[in-house]
Amino acid sequence: MISIGRFQVFFIKSMTSLVVSSPSATATHFGYPGGSPRFILPSSAGALNNSLRSLLSPWQQALFAARRVLGWNDGPGLRIDDDLISELSNFLDVKSIAISLGTPGPHNKKTLLLMDGSDRGVAFAKVADRQITRRLLENEAYWLQRLADARKQGPRVPTIVALTEFKKHLILIQSSLSGTKPAQLQLAHASFLSNLHDLSSQVLPWGETPARVKIEQAFEACLGLLPQLWVDRYSKAQDVLRRQLNTPLEAVPAHRDFVPWNAKLSNGELYVFDWEYAAEGYPPAHDIFHYVLLPKVLQRPQLKNPTEVLQAASKFMSQFSLSERTRFSLESQFLAYLLDVCGLYINSWEQWQRDRVVESYGELIDQMLEQAK
Repeated sequence: MISIGRFQVFFIKSMTSLVVSSPSATATHFGYPGGSPRFILPSSAGALNNSLRSLLSPWQQALFAARRVLGWNDGPGLRIDDDLISELSNFLDVKSIAISLGTPGPHNKKTLLLMDGSDRGVAFAKVADRQITRRLLENEAYWLQRLADARKQGPRVPTIVALTEFKKHLILIQSSLSGTKPAQLQLAHASFLSNLHDLSSQVLPWGETPARVKIEQAFEACLGLLPQLWVDRYSKAQDVLRRQLNTPLEAVPAHRDFVPWNAKLSNGELYVFDWEYAAEGYPPAHDIFHYVLLPKVLQRPQLKNPTEVLQAASKFMSQFSLSERTRFSLESQFLAYLLDVCGLYINSWEQWQRDRVVESYGELIDQMLEQAK
């Protein structure tokens, strides 16, 4: 039996209109891992093909192989809703589906890997079942279409196949991307960011930038959650930004989740996906900071001070000749970036919680404030 825990209750509630329980004789899928499923995989997945590997991280692939060797049972028999396959088949030759359930939380979306009769991945589909996640998918669709219109000169992104409704779910289908995951910032990243920034660029006082507005809205929306430490931290950081960014700066589009696992390198060009959080009017170094810092925090290395992030960002910008405006007031851009990410995380919570990213970023904010005295 499947254990009843937070993840499993979430699994039952969130998948009832996409997946149904089925007797073993008619089951086409199983929940994996069996105790607390994070994926719904085809019953034929005795070994992971290349398409299914794209859905699982390397450690999840290793765990899958180990469980098979040890003969551990997977979850109960399941079947994908026939109407869902029929709906998706209106746009693509879909014969099989694998599903990633994502992480429980207000921003949770399911990701579907759509495969043809040869178990070859032909596309991915994101599924939103709440108002907040619908807005994120609509934003991603907007940016993918906008970037597609500028494709000759613009950034490389997936192609929208369809944006469709299914049983009160919004589904965004987009082409799959092939290539390798680039760990280090390189020329392809600089070209990508330059093309993204060229879409629209304004020189604005900090107080008039959309970035400042988004940060303010995020923190004001969660003031009831914030401990006094964070109330004081946010207030002091805003004061520093108002004081330091008194000269207008360049405001450009930002991906806002620009990390190695959201990119593929192919033939020297960088293709970037997951545009849900993209927005106009951000300081130009925002995405560079995210690419450098977030993987370090998630991998748990010790960050003693902000200097290494600032040095890495500055070196990258100098090495690939990004504009002087990109390097303007880099310390203040970094402080704005830290606030933006923390506001995004905290605003997605229903109650205050311990979080490695928010805690690490909060400590960096404190060090930036100390340096600004």
